[in-house]
Amino acid sequence: QVYSHVKKIIKNHRIWLITHLPLLLAIFALFFIPENAKTILKYSGYTALLFLVSVLILTPLIRIFPTIVILKNINRHRRELGVAAFSYAMLHMISYVIKKGSIFKAWQFAFHPAIIPAFFIALPILLLLSLTSNNFSIKKLGFNKWKNLHKKVYIAEIAIFLHMIMVGEAFYAFLIFIPLFFIQYKSRKKS
Repeated sequence: QVYSHVKKIIKNHRIWLITHLPLLLAIFALFFIPENAKTILKYSGYTALLFLVSVLILTPLIRIFPTIVILKNINRHRRELGVAAFSYAMLHMISYVIKKGSIFKAWQFAFHPAIIPAFFIALPILLLLSLTSNNFSIKKLGFNKWKNLHKKVYIAEIAIFLHMIMVGEAFYAFLIFIPLFFIQYKSRKKS
């Protein structure tokens, strides 16, 4: 009885488990061995980026390649992927604070040009989108308002691109975002 109940929970929430179990392990490693902050900072940033780009590229790829079934299957889990992007972005910020030594030391860098796009633009947007990535919010806001709210992700996309360039990750920013921008552009022309 208990086993079948646990099995059902795991089956129904497998995407949440797959996306967030490594996050829990990273949080454990971060808080019990704070020296891991530098490694987890990089890992969490790129993992957040992976999930965000996955969400951002799904619709354009489906428009361009409408017959590829796996894209539609992955698209059914875009909420989980989007929330995972926010979760790892939060871990990225927490790792940064721990790496700096305290919230007060980290705050001294909050208004650095490289930090502003991530901390004051992208993170609040991802937080808002995560909080509203549920059926209740769609009902409460109405689909059109909800959809317009979730289009703010494109502002976060640009902010993260700028953040990466300014923290010295320009090579990876261009490697990841230029193809993404191109695919997004091509899919808009097609639709």
